[in-house]
Amino acid sequence: MPRAINYRRNAYYLQKIFKHDFFAATALYTLHLDTNDNCGDVPEKIILKVGCHQFFFGIPMAPVGLFLSGREIRNLRRLKGFDNVPQLLGEYGRYGFLYKYIEGKTLAEAEDVSEEFFDKLAALLTRLHAEDFVYLDMNKRTNILIGADGQAHIIDFQISFHIAGTGFLLGRLFRKIRRRLQREDWYHLYKHKRKVTDKGLTYAEIKASRNPSLLIRMHRIIATPLRKGRRRILRNLFGQQRLKEN
Repeated sequence: MPRAINYRRNAYYLQKIFKHDFFAATALYTLHLDTNDNCGDVPEKIILKVGCHQFFFGIPMAPVGLFLSGREIRNLRRLKGFDNVPQLLGEYGRYGFLYKYIEGKTLAEAEDVSEEFFDKLAALLTRLHAEDFVYLDMNKRTNILIGADGQAHIIDFQISFHIAGTGFLLGRLFRKIRRRLQREDWYHLYKHKRKVTDKGLTYAEIKASRNPSLLIRMHRIIATPLRKGRRRILRNLFGQQRLKEN
């Protein structure tokens, strides 16, 4: 990731790299006050996310990075003005984009998470689903933020889908697919609630959290070994300095 970037003629410096994997790198940048050009209301902290565009064992990853970053940009544009999700600031180069940093802790980092927080998270997911979105990445606690404002936030819309169709037959088919996939989001939310707080769960929520669908079970069988393998390869590549962080 670059050590410094510019947004609206203001310099921002790298503070922390959150993630760098096969598909994207995500980093936090802070405003360098000495160079503030006073060109309007600019955020103090911003996030730069860049899709992978290097080679992996001779295989170009640029098409994958371009596709995923493009999809996330489109998702965030659709959600412009939608509370408690990343607010897109603009594109960065061919593979990246910027969004406002959300102060807070991830669900993976937080301690003593209240039952009220999961009520807020459920309300957020309900609103998101009402916009015809399927989030699909709710299984990762690092994608769920407990904001400094006390609100629930969701980040990382890289693999999310906006599924809407027009017409009687096509619309009916799309609604059926969308609702089926949205149930996977609820499964993961209830599972997190059961494991993190185990309070305020209804019988239906407990039952739902303990009964993964066939789709989720198949995903675990196929994706989990692949993910572990990717992580081992990445550790080796970074250790051998064959894959650069910038």
